[in-house]
Amino acid sequence: MGTLRQDYKDWKKAKAEAEYCVNAMDTFQQSIEVKLPYEEWCRNFEKIETFCKMMEAYKEYANDPKTHSKFMERYDVLAKLLRSSTCFMGCRSPFSAYPWSKFFGEDLKDTTLRCINNRDNGEITEHLCDGCGKFKELVKYQMLAANAKSALERQNVAKMMLANHFRIFKIK
Repeated sequence: MGTLRQDYKDWKKAKAEAEYCVNAMDTFQQSIEVKLPYEEWCRNFEKIETFCKMMEAYKEYANDPKTHSKFMERYDVLAKLLRSSTCFMGCRSPFSAYPWSKFFGEDLKDTTLRCINNRDNGEITEHLCDGCGKFKELVKYQMLAANAKSALERQNVAKMMLANHFRIFKIK
């Protein structure tokens, strides 16, 4: 076990690294986000909604090893058919220019959709993204997301090492 001072320095360094990696990932995401006209954004939203509704019937197949292949077949077919026009989609809302837009609920100009093949944790389904014009950018985003995930894990480990100095009962 290290000293309290060294563990504190390690935690501060890990925290700064995690913040840097997350900011780099977010900045890159914003740079490849495409602002779509409201109608096209709605069409992509409907595709995502349709995909989710159609996969709902197959959710019990996902965790069963015997039927997992059937789930994946269905997923592949629907994901290829219903993928979005771009990986990250912002919206140019017709209401965002008006001061009364706040009365319509969530302001769509700040809403970013993701393609169904592009998950929140940065993972992508590469064989379903072939032919996408943003594939190279998405691979870089995936790398940045993996870096951010590992940096956050290192931060948590450093935090636990630091917290061990303050536990009343230490297990030996």
